[in-house]
Amino acid sequence: MGDFVFSWIIISVSLLALFYLYSKMTFFKTLYKTLSYETHELKDMLEEDKIIIELYEFEIDKHLNNVDYLQKQILEVQIYLKEVRNKNTRLRNEANVSNDKIQEMKNRIDALF
Repeated sequence: MGDFVFSWIIISVSLLALFYLYSKMTFFKTLYKTLSYETHELKDMLEEDKIIIELYEFEIDKHLNNVDYLQKQILEVQIYLKEVRNKNTRLRNEANVSNDKIQEMKNRIDALF
Protein backbone atom coordinates (compact mmCIF):
# COMPACT_ATOMS: atom_id res chain seq x y z
CA MET A 1 0.00 0.00 0.00
CA GLY A 2 2.87 2.41 0.72
CA ASP A 3 4.16 1.84 -2.76
CA PHE A 4 0.72 2.67 -4.20
CA VAL A 5 0.47 5.98 -2.25
CA PHE A 6 4.01 6.92 -3.22
CA SER A 7 3.16 6.31 -6.90
CA TRP A 8 0.04 8.49 -6.63
CA ILE A 9 2.01 11.26 -4.96
CA ILE A 10 4.61 11.17 -7.74
CA ILE A 11 1.88 11.14 -10.41
CA SER A 12 0.03 13.99 -8.67
CA VAL A 13 3.21 16.09 -8.33
CA SER A 14 4.11 15.33 -11.94
CA LEU A 15 0.62 16.36 -13.12
CA LEU A 16 0.74 19.53 -11.02
CA ALA A 17 4.19 20.37 -12.43
CA LEU A 18 2.93 19.59 -15.94
CA PHE A 19 -0.15 21.80 -15.42
CA TYR A 20 2.03 24.58 -13.97
CA LEU A 21 4.50 24.43 -16.87
CA TYR A 22 1.67 24.23 -19.44
CA SER A 23 -0.09 27.27 -17.93
CA LYS A 24 3.23 29.17 -17.88
CA MET A 25 3.86 28.21 -21.51
CA THR A 26 0.40 29.41 -22.62
CA PHE A 27 0.84 32.64 -20.63
CA PHE A 28 4.19 33.41 -22.28
CA LYS A 29 2.86 32.34 -25.67
CA THR A 30 -0.07 34.75 -25.31
CA LEU A 31 2.25 37.47 -24.05
CA TYR A 32 4.58 36.90 -27.02
CA LYS A 33 1.67 37.09 -29.49
CA THR A 34 0.40 40.28 -27.88
CA LEU A 35 3.83 41.91 -27.91
CA SER A 36 4.46 40.70 -31.44
CA TYR A 37 1.17 42.22 -32.58
CA GLU A 38 1.94 45.51 -30.82
CA THR A 39 5.45 45.52 -32.31
CA HIS A 40 4.02 44.94 -35.77
CA GLU A 41 1.53 47.78 -35.25
CA LEU A 42 4.34 50.08 -34.11
CA LYS A 43 6.42 49.17 -37.16
CA ASP A 44 3.46 49.93 -39.42
CA MET A 45 2.92 53.26 -37.66
CA LEU A 46 6.61 54.08 -38.02
CA GLU A 47 6.47 53.30 -41.74
CA GLU A 48 3.43 55.53 -42.15
CA ASP A 49 5.15 58.29 -40.17
CA LYS A 50 8.26 57.96 -42.33
CA ILE A 51 6.14 58.36 -45.46
CA ILE A 52 4.39 61.41 -44.01
CA ILE A 53 7.73 62.94 -42.99
CA GLU A 54 9.13 62.36 -46.48
CA LEU A 55 6.07 64.05 -47.99
CA TYR A 56 6.48 67.03 -45.67
CA GLU A 57 10.20 67.22 -46.51
CA PHE A 58 9.30 67.20 -50.19
CA GLU A 59 6.76 69.99 -49.65
CA ILE A 60 9.29 72.01 -47.64
CA ASP A 61 11.91 71.59 -50.36
CA LYS A 62 9.34 72.63 -52.94
CA HIS A 63 8.43 75.75 -50.98
CA LEU A 64 12.08 76.58 -50.34
CA ASN A 65 12.70 76.35 -54.07
CA ASN A 66 9.73 78.64 -54.59
CA VAL A 67 11.22 81.07 -52.08
CA ASP A 68 14.56 80.96 -53.92
CA TYR A 69 12.78 81.59 -57.22
CA LEU A 70 10.82 84.48 -55.69
CA GLN A 71 14.02 85.97 -54.25
CA LYS A 72 15.59 85.86 -57.71
CA GLN A 73 12.51 87.52 -59.18
CA ILE A 74 12.58 90.21 -56.49
CA LEU A 75 16.26 90.86 -57.21
CA GLU A 76 15.54 91.19 -60.93
CA VAL A 77 12.65 93.58 -60.22
CA GLN A 78 14.87 95.64 -57.91
CA ILE A 79 17.53 95.91 -60.61
CA TYR A 80 14.89 96.87 -63.18
CA LEU A 81 13.45 99.43 -60.76
CA LYS A 82 16.90 101.00 -60.28
CA GLU A 83 17.30 101.22 -64.06
CA VAL A 84 13.87 102.86 -64.38
CA ARG A 85 14.71 105.35 -61.61
CA ASN A 86 18.01 106.22 -63.26
CA LYS A 87 16.30 106.65 -66.64
CA ASN A 88 13.58 108.77 -65.01
CA THR A 89 16.20 110.98 -63.35
CA ARG A 90 18.10 111.35 -66.63
CA LEU A 91 14.89 112.22 -68.52
CA ARG A 92 13.92 114.74 -65.85
CA ASN A 93 17.30 116.39 -66.13
CA GLU A 94 16.97 116.48 -69.92
CA ALA A 95 13.45 117.92 -69.55
CA ASN A 96 14.75 120.61 -67.21
CA VAL A 97 17.53 121.48 -69.68
CA SER A 98 14.97 121.60 -72.52
CA ASN A 99 12.60 123.74 -70.45
CA ASP A 100 15.48 126.09 -69.63
CA LYS A 101 16.34 126.34 -73.33
CA ILE A 102 12.67 126.96 -74.21
CA GLN A 103 12.46 129.66 -71.56
CA GLU A 104 15.68 131.18 -72.86
CA MET A 105 14.28 131.16 -76.43
CA LYS A 106 11.04 132.79 -75.22
CA ASN A 107 13.06 135.47 -73.51
CA ARG A 108 15.03 136.09 -76.72
CA ILE A 109 11.81 136.25 -78.75
CA ASP A 110 10.31 138.68 -76.24
CA ALA A 111 13.51 140.71 -76.37
CA LEU A 112 13.26 140.92 -80.18
CA PHE A 113 9.78 142.42 -80.02
